[in-house]
Amino acid sequence: MLIRILPLLFVFACSQVNFRYPASDELVWSEEFNTDGKPDEKIWDYDADYLRNHEAQCYTTEREENVRVSGGHLVLEARKENYKCPIPGVNQKIFPYTSGAIRTRKRNAGPVLKDMSFGRYEIRAKIPVTRGIWPAIWIVGIAPGLHWPQAGEIDIMELVGFEHAEGLHRIHSTLHKDPDGAPWPLPNRSIFMGHVLDFQENLDEDFHVFRLDWSPTKLEFFVDGKRVNQRLVGNQIKVKNGFSKSEINAQTPKDWPYERKIPGQQFFMILNLAVGGDWGGKKGIDDSQFERGPVEMLVDYVRVYRLPEN
Repeated sequence: MLIRILPLLFVFACSQVNFRYPASDELVWSEEFNTDGKPDEKIWDYDADYLRNHEAQCYTTEREENVRVSGGHLVLEARKENYKCPIPGVNQKIFPYTSGAIRTRKRNAGPVLKDMSFGRYEIRAKIPVTRGIWPAIWIVGIAPGLHWPQAGEIDIMELVGFEHAEGLHRIHSTLHKDPDGAPWPLPNRSIFMGHVLDFQENLDEDFHVFRLDWSPTKLEFFVDGKRVNQRLVGNQIKVKNGFSKSEINAQTPKDWPYERKIPGQQFFMILNLAVGGDWGGKKGIDDSQFERGPVEMLVDYVRVYRLPEN
């Protein structure tokens, strides 16, 4: 999600294989969003440090119209309204939309409040799918002296609404890393490699469980137990059961930053609902959606389990 500067290289099909969750998993941390009001400030802060991807919204802080906990859900709401944006670097520019984003790191490049590490992540969420909307659930790595994406990024779920408006009900799961290190197994060098999962129905009709299984040497993604595993390399679709360190010639920690061997490295989670942007707004923004009712991303819970040992 962060500063996407290259066009997508992948076109995929659907995996219909179902997987059961092992009953022996140990819950190590969860956020249930059961207390109405603001998100728990000991864990979450507003993600308002940056203007990413030339997006059309301003992410606001301390504003319940855009970010609130209500009825057992985190609510991130996008609104069509003119708003003077206080994000650094935009000089109080008037933006035509507002929206919400939170993260487990203090704003203004502050400390990480909740470090994300190995485990099984399950995020139950209901996401909007209209053209111009770009919801995401992702984890970003930081480390002293490094710039993005050298410490890694894990995109558990991204959706671009224009694909759904065209009948392609698709979820993207992607890894980002240093482009100057060991290359992904692609025809051209890239900072990212993605997998997708396609559905037959619109994804805004119900809640879905977006899952990441993260071990030091492999990351696997699922939606409602279906594996996200379709990758196109050149003109060939390949089925891959996740992203593996063994696929690349990793010589340094930056070649495979997901192993957490970079000195001082930490990872934090972001939940956000973007409007427009280089990818999300590629085919415009359907403003009629704001007249039909609230444009919301609802998150029921975030749960992290210890992965069973192999």
